[in-house]
Formats: sequence, C-alpha cells, structure tokens
Amino acid sequence: MAVISTSTTKAITRSITRKKPWTLSPPTAWPLFLILATQAIVSLATLHNTAFQDEGLYIYAGQQLFRYWMGGPAPLENYAFYFSGYPWVYPVIGGILDKVGGLELARAYSLFCMMGVNTIVYFCTKKIFQRPAAIFASAAYASLGTVLYLSRLATFDAMCLFLIALGTGLAIKIGTSRHSWLALLIGPLLMLSILTKYAAMLFSLPVLGVLVFTSLAFLGWWRMILRLVLALISLAGSMVTTYYFVDKSAFHAISGTTTNRVAEIIKPRLELFLHALQMGGLVWAAALVALVLIFRMDKRFRLTALLLFGSSWLVPAYHIYEQEGVSFDKHLAFGLFFAAPLAGFALAWISGHVQHSFSFARVKGRHWLVGLSVILLIFMLGSQQSQTIYTQWAHTGG
Repeated sequence: MAVISTSTTKAITRSITRKKPWTLSPPTAWPLFLILATQAIVSLATLHNTAFQDEGLYIYAGQQLFRYWMGGPAPLENYAFYFSGYPWVYPVIGGILDKVGGLELARAYSLFCMMGVNTIVYFCTKKIFQRPAAIFASAAYASLGTVLYLSRLATFDAMCLFLIALGTGLAIKIGTSRHSWLALLIGPLLMLSILTKYAAMLFSLPVLGVLVFTSLAFLGWWRMILRLVLALISLAGSMVTTYYFVDKSAFHAISGTTTNRVAEIIKPRLELFLHALQMGGLVWAAALVALVLIFRMDKRFRLTALLLFGSSWLVPAYHIYEQEGVSFDKHLAFGLFFAAPLAGFALAWISGHVQHSFSFARVKGRHWLVGLSVILLIFMLGSQQSQTIYTQWAHTGG
C-alpha cells in the first residue's frame, strides 16, 4: 500500500512539473483578456475627478525626491518620518510618471497594477480549481467597487497589492513544481511590498501559508519544509539588507501609520462590518459556500481554502477592531483578493463546471445563468459603489 502511495505521489509531481499553467494562449485565455478589457474600460469611462489629496502629496513628494536623486536640492520635508510607505519606492515612481504624462499616467500605472492583480487571481484559481472557476473568480474580482476604485487612484495601494498578489502567485507556482530554488524570490517580493506600503506586513504570513499548504497538498512534507526554509532565509536576508540601507526615521512611520496607529475617523464596529458586507458580501458569501464544499468533498485543499478565507477577513477585522474608517474602502481590495479564488470555485460549482480533479462527481446540469447572474449583480453594485467613492472629495478643477 505504501508503494502505491509513493508512486502516485511521484506521478502527480511529474504531471505538475510538465504542466505550464502560466502560458497564455488565445484559445484558452480570451475570457481573461475580455475581463481585463472590461475592467480597464469601466474604470477609465466612469471614474473622473481631480487629484485626491493623497495623490497630490505622494506625487509632489516623489518629484522632490527624484530631483534630489538627480543632484537637486534636498526635499523640504522628511517624508520617511510619516508616510505609510517608504517614500523612495512608490512616490518616486508616481512623481516620474506625473512628470512625463500627468496625473492620468500615474493613475494608469495603478490600473496596470490592478489588472496584474486580476491576472494573478485568474492563474492562481486556475491552478487550484481549474479554468471555469478562474473565469468566475477573475470576473467577480474585476467587478468589485473597491477594485475599480483602486484602478484609478495614484497611491501606494495598487502597487502594494500587486506585489502581494505576485508573491501569492509565486508561492502557488513553487508549491506545485519541483523548482524549490524559486522560493528564494518570495523574501525580496514580500520586503518590497512592505516598503511600498507598510500595511503589507499583515499579509506576509498568509503568503507563506499559501506556500506551505500548497506544497503540502501537491508535493509532501519534505519538499514543503525545504521551500519554507528557503523562503524564510530569503526573507531574513531581505530584512537585514533593508535595515542596513533604509532611513531609520521610517520606523516612526511604521509605528504611527500601521502597527500603533491611532484611529482618525472613529466609526461604530457594526457600521464598519455592515459596510464591508455591502462592498464584498456576495464574494464572501460565495467563498463561504466554497469553503463548506471543499471541507465536505476534498480534504487535500482544506487547509488552503481555510487560509484563503481567513486571510480575506484580516483587513475588515483590523479596521473593525480599531474602529478605523480611514482607507477602509481601499484596503478591502486586499482581503477580497484572497476570497476571489474560493468565490470562483463556488460559482463554477453552482454553474455545473466543477471538473473531475476533485474527488466528488461533477454536478449534473449547467446552471450557468446562476453564476452569470451573480457576476452581473456584483458588477452593478461595484460600478455604482466605485463612482460613489470616487466623488467623495471635492472637484478642484475649473
């Protein structure tokens, strides 16, 4: 019996390593292209406003820092002392883009990052739950109001979320292939995401958890341990290197804006909870259905599913506990990134597209209209919510 188990494991490993899940081909990837195009068009066509105060501050600071980099005068302020991300990362990028093509180019960079996040949602879901679930997951995520909003906001958030998503996608890639050395890339990616925005620290453990549980599900204990050790070594090395080069006044900003933040706009916890459900309740509900299905029918992905669902609630839990209303709408996109693959699986199951890779039989009948209706409902709510958020600050143009 042990011999059969070993050969089966090896066969699964060989099958995994031959597969190239990250390759785009027109016959299979066209739904993703259509979803990304829709995400871009809706964001560009419906969200219009002059610069938000954070956008103006980060771009202005970035231009000052870039001039200083090029031999100009020193910046007027020590931005590292109070920015919620290291000023030499995103603000410099935003400042350069604004200098080249104005605010719209800086916002286009955020749109590009959010489209990248959605692409990773697609491929991560496809790797674990197959293509139908990936299409539903990507469509649901692109339709969320918080995602559309971040796609048109030139702040730390879109780039930070892209790096977190990239780390998660890399963790799944490493956990399903024999190339263990790729785990050395996770540390620098996590460190760069934290430098982009310090709130990314909240998602470092979930990314490592995805690596652990995916490796355990596909490759076994020993390969999982090797990958985790390599990832931790690279993370420790990245932290030491960063500490050596970073402006030490940034530690004050980390405490003041993230780890020991004082709530600026205090809101009742129930109000924040209900607002979170309003913004992403349909996705979380579908994710919960998927969690129940996986726990009942396929034990291999139980830990991964539980981790994804729990990670999706880290942001709401933090804001609700702190009673912090500032940036709540933006940060929900971070949590819902982890819920999207589960939601995609649930919608694929409801629509009758669950494949035989799972231990339970394929659902009979194709109730695809149910899944499509849920996506359309998320889209209608999301487009309206994003427009409401995007007009919250006063228009200062002529």
